[in-house]
Amino acid sequence: MRGIFTLYEMLMLGAGRAALLVGLSLVYTLVCARASAAQEMAHHEHMMHGHEEAAAAGASKETAVRVPDVEVLDETGRRLHFYSDLVRGRTVAINFIFTTCTTICPPMGATFARVQSLAAERAGGDVRLISISVDPVTDTPERMKAWGAKFKARPGWTFVTGSLPQINELLKALGGFSGSREDHSPVVLIGNDATGVWTRANGLASPAKLLAAIEEVGQQTKSPTAEQPMNSSAMKEMHHQ
Repeated sequence: MRGIFTLYEMLMLGAGRAALLVGLSLVYTLVCARASAAQEMAHHEHMMHGHEEAAAAGASKETAVRVPDVEVLDETGRRLHFYSDLVRGRTVAINFIFTTCTTICPPMGATFARVQSLAAERAGGDVRLISISVDPVTDTPERMKAWGAKFKARPGWTFVTGSLPQINELLKALGGFSGSREDHSPVVLIGNDATGVWTRANGLASPAKLLAAIEEVGQQTKSPTAEQPMNSSAMKEMHHQ
């Protein structure tokens, strides 16, 4: 009888230990999940705080840009040469997005939409808004068009995708390339091709501030002695001369 009771006790003790281990495992999993979520939120808040500080300070600086004339696709699937068809002779504002982004891309899209509304009389003319995908493998022209439709994009705002090698070349040249699409920066590259003046602004700034930066670049002139940024097409022409 004592042997049976002892066996029962052992079984109960084993079951208790097993339950304890399962409970501890669940607690550990929940703690790790919460820590990971907290770290991700802290990282996102840190990025947003830094961007807000830069936007509040109106942080932007003149930069040298060489615009490649790579072949790309717009949101209708039309083949274009980026510099020749979208940039040459114009004032442009370029941001970098991907359609499955749920953090900084939607507010950047909303900002561009508001900028286009504020500058309606210019957006279809000498000012062009351009959104370039940092995930061209996923972002087909159809997906880019649908993303733009969420913000009621009008003519004058072009959504650019294309083959991975050419888009990566474009992103690297414009300073929009990152090793991971989630790490891309909310920067807006603003340029006046006619004068060669280029600057970077914060894509999370208010639409009014961003429009002011675009208008400022559009009105600037460059000293004749200053070096003019050269696009890849011009460099090829010089090479063959």
